[in-house]
Parts: sequence; structure tokens; C-alpha cells
Amino acid sequence: DIIPDPDTRWMTTPSFDFVEGWYKDGYTSSPNPLSPFPTKEGGKVRLAKGQGIRREFQHKRSIFYVKGASPRSPIGGESQTNGSLHGEYFILHDLVLGEGERLLEQIFHLAPVLDIANGRFHPGRVEIREDKVVRTVEPNVSNIAIVPVNPAPLDVRLQCGETDPVVGWTALAGKTPSYDLTYTAKRSLPTVMNTVLFPLRSGATVPVVKLIEVVTDPDVLGTGFTVAHGRFIDLVLISDDGFATMFTSPPARGGGREEGENLSIPVIEFTGEYLFLRLDAQGTPHWAAMIQGQFLKVNGRVWVALPEPREVYAISWGH
Repeated sequence: DIIPDPDTRWMTTPSFDFVEGWYKDGYTSSPNPLSPFPTKEGGKVRLAKGQGIRREFQHKRSIFYVKGASPRSPIGGESQTNGSLHGEYFILHDLVLGEGERLLEQIFHLAPVLDIANGRFHPGRVEIREDKVVRTVEPNVSNIAIVPVNPAPLDVRLQCGETDPVVGWTALAGKTPSYDLTYTAKRSLPTVMNTVLFPLRSGATVPVVKLIEVVTDPDVLGTGFTVAHGRFIDLVLISDDGFATMFTSPPARGGGREEGENLSIPVIEFTGEYLFLRLDAQGTPHWAAMIQGQFLKVNGRVWVALPEPREVYAISWGH
């Protein structure tokens, strides 16, 4: 194997971390394509008779971790920050390449909870909302909300401690029942599935996540969404075809659930691969981070215009 893996990226700054990796070894419709005791013949694993692996399907996963500290000045790999690094939430981005309509599954394993009183683990309490947000609801501890960006075409399934097939277990203190959350969707490939993983302090509310329209070239797979939490709204634009120019549609209203109904979405023009932009309730930008970014215009005002793309670039407006 090549080290470092050319199909992975990892970058860290005081305001965010970003990781990305590819799976290109193929998929099969068989639950167990390998023989019980696979052997290597000519350097390849021998498959069970009649089974094959289809390598035209590939999967890319990236995670953008918002640390919660805005950069004090533009950065290009290293920076200083203003604020404590306490961490906020994660943006999970899945891209699946291939052709035709396929059934996709996105699976999350929820850890069991330790009961301090008796020293035993239990699956914990989990609820599914009508908008397909799944959240843990353990009292007096931090919880997590799993928020799909585009919930309309998704089915959601929770399984715990099942044996046929074996689903919903954790190898902890022996074998402990725990929840497996599965989102399923039939999509035409290529496609993306975006999910916000939002840790919740005791008493905190679930963020408002909304898909937004992205205008870009026809051969570019571009996606965008907003995450409204507290007094901020975060806007995310992603190109899965590398360096591209993307626009948000003309001004629209954000939110639509609880908080965030009055948050306005500005008109954005961005040239790059990945944009994270934090706004206040009036749509005023506070800070932005770009990956392979070169140009950023917000409501007609140019904030970033670089002579060439930067792998990492961030800017704060110092409000």
C-alpha cells in the first residue's frame, strides 16, 4: 500500500478539522462474498463460487468538525484564534459513485450508557422525530442529535439486541445491547447524503437543518444546506467535482422548524471545493473557512479574491 494513502486527506486548524477518505474495493449483493476460509491465489482473495465484486461503485466520506473558535485573521494552514476551543458539531458528507437507482444505507452505532448506580450498561433512551431526526434523550448527561439534511426520501430504522440477523450490539463488558440507527433511501447515482451530528448539552435544543438550492455547472455535483443553532446560522457549500464556482439561489428564508425561522440566507458566490460560512440572525458574516478556495462574495461584496486556490483558508470579520 502507498503511505500516505493518496485517496485520503486530513487537515487541522484551530477553527475546524477536516478528514476525507475513499472506499474503492467494490461491493456485492451477497452478504458473505468470501468463502469461509478464503485463500490467496496469485495475490488475490478467492471468492465463493458465483459471487463477484462490482468495483464501479465507490464511496467517499468526509467529516468537517466545527471547533467553535473563529480565526482572528486570514489563515493558510496555520492560524491564531479568538475564543476557546470547546468543539461544536460534525458535518458528515457521503458521496456514492456509480450508475442507476440503488438502495443506500447509512448506519450509525449508538453507544450504550453506563448506569453509575449499578455499574451496568443499558441501551439508553432514543427517540425518532417526525422529521426523521434521531436523538438520544438520557437525563442529566450530554446527548447527540443525528439530523439528516434531506429527510424527505429517507426511511429510518432503529434496532437493538436482535439476533436474526445479529443487529444492535456492542462488544463492551461482554456483549451489550445497543441501538443501531439506519437511514435508507433509493437514489439515482451519483448521489450524496449529508448528515449533521450535533452533541447536545443537557437542556439544549436540536439545530434546524435545511437543504438549500445550489446553482453551478451542469457537470458539477454541488450541494448546500444551513444549520441554525443558537444565534447563528451556518451555511455549507460542497462541490464533489473539485474546484468549481457555486451560487446560492436568490435570497430566501432559512429555518422552518423551531428556532431559525427569521434567519435570512444571503446570496453567495463561492469558487472552491468546500465552504463553511457562519452568519448571524441578520445574515451578517462572522467567519468563514474554505478548502481549495479562491473567491467568496456575500450579498454583492467580495471578501476573498486570491490569485490561486488555497488548500486551507479562513477569515474572520471580528464582530
